Amino acid sequence: MFFFNYRPTQALKLSQKLSPKLNIAFSLANPKFFTQNHTTTALPNLKPLNSRISGYIRNGLIEEAQKLFDKMPQRNTVTWNAMIRGYFLNGRFDKAVDLFERMPERDTFSYNTVIAGLMQCGDVDGARGVFDGMPFRDVVTWNSMVAGYIRNQMVYEAVQVFDGMPLKDVISWNLVIGGLVNCGDLDLAEEYFRRMSARNVVSWTIMISGLASAGRIVEAHELFENMPTRDTRPWNAMIVGYIENGHIEIAEDLFRKMPERDFQSWNELIIGLARSERVNDAVRHFMEMPQKSQKTWNSILLELIRNGLIKEAHALLEKFPYSDVVSWTNLIVGYFKLGEVRSAIKIFEEIPTRDATLWNATIFGLGENGQGEEGLKLFIRMKESGPSLDKATFTSVLTICSDLPTILFGKQAHAEIIKAGFDSFIAVSNALLTMYARCGSMHSAMMEFSSMSSHDIISWNSIICGFAHHGNGEKAIRMFERMRLSDVMPNHITFVGVLSACTMRDW
Repeated sequence: MFFFNYRPTQALKLSQKLSPKLNIAFSLANPKFFTQNHTTTALPNLKPLNSRISGYIRNGLIEEAQKLFDKMPQRNTVTWNAMIRGYFLNGRFDKAVDLFERMPERDTFSYNTVIAGLMQCGDVDGARGVFDGMPFRDVVTWNSMVAGYIRNQMVYEAVQVFDGMPLKDVISWNLVIGGLVNCGDLDLAEEYFRRMSARNVVSWTIMISGLASAGRIVEAHELFENMPTRDTRPWNAMIVGYIENGHIEIAEDLFRKMPERDFQSWNELIIGLARSERVNDAVRHFMEMPQKSQKTWNSILLELIRNGLIKEAHALLEKFPYSDVVSWTNLIVGYFKLGEVRSAIKIFEEIPTRDATLWNATIFGLGENGQGEEGLKLFIRMKESGPSLDKATFTSVLTICSDLPTILFGKQAHAEIIKAGFDSFIAVSNALLTMYARCGSMHSAMMEFSSMSSHDIISWNSIICGFAHHGNGEKAIRMFERMRLSDVMPNHITFVGVLSACTMRDW
């Protein structure tokens, strides 16, 4: 979500970019943050037109907004700002900058919008240029620069901008402290935290989460105890911290002591219990959860499946009415990993509504368990009556063709891939390349390799090992020499292929 509405929550969601482990909800109570700093002097007839433009933008109808903009006999700064914001929101950065340059008059909001937008698309130098050319800057402008540098992993540049700010608010401090926490510089983050003259709940939560994530759970708890006021966020941060540091019992005790709980409180504890193999307790808490979440339920099941407790997960699915296609897909994958193909297929056939992921997982599972022909038959059924084929579908089918091997079916799949427009994806191209190489058609493999716009380690290994396996050591060595000139580093599979090529004496 882009933050041109200039609401604090959105700004920090976009720019803060803290580690997912911290999981901090940055909802700052500061309604003046990122507001328009100009007085609207629009003529009476411009307000409804400006509202229509904003409505088009909210619904992604940027072309309609532009048509209305072009037809307007008069425009004010609000009109221009709305269009610039709309182009940034829809990823049309060049158009946004072009409009900004054509503006007859600009206000601070215009500059702030463009700075934030350029930072969003990674044009840090462009944003800095706009910033340096501003006739007047407010705290929003400075915060946009700090947030933008942090978003682009330039934390210490953000610190320099922060240090040069003539006036800072609590959001400025939270941005820079959060950026330092995220990059692992907790010492400097603590220094800035101590220097804050006024802190809010978010300031404390950032530091608590950072310390807990770094394993300094005792210090995090001390900060938590010293907080003047708390809402659910620091409580949740402590629960996550204790779970991550292997203290699930303390986390559960803290959960019981919370004066109020939100969805995150329940979710973190339940998933933590499931990962600690306390599945019964996880299920019990899920049943007590005021607002049950399908994702939380699937997390419990997934932890069981990851630990090989497939039948236990299946029993839960049969017992409680919370399953969806994701639940059953995970269960099918679990049965395939156990080699229980019959159980997996039985579940597949009983599911009334199947999505592409379920079909793909079943096709792939059959191939992995030595039943590639059944997988290809299922692929034909999917084409006739299932959902649309996707990249994963063809990758699974080509893998089966490589293992059987069956080049005829692989060529048919290749034709369908081209028709569907999936031949530009590197994963699909790699699967085609591997299929041709394993089926002994090195000419076709080389043609596919040459047509690829870029290559990764799988591409290089497939072509090198393919030539080596089919007795052409000279070409394998030649491809290895080409690989060394690329940016891709060889791995152990590469060297196995090269050594195999070197043992051949007929080249």
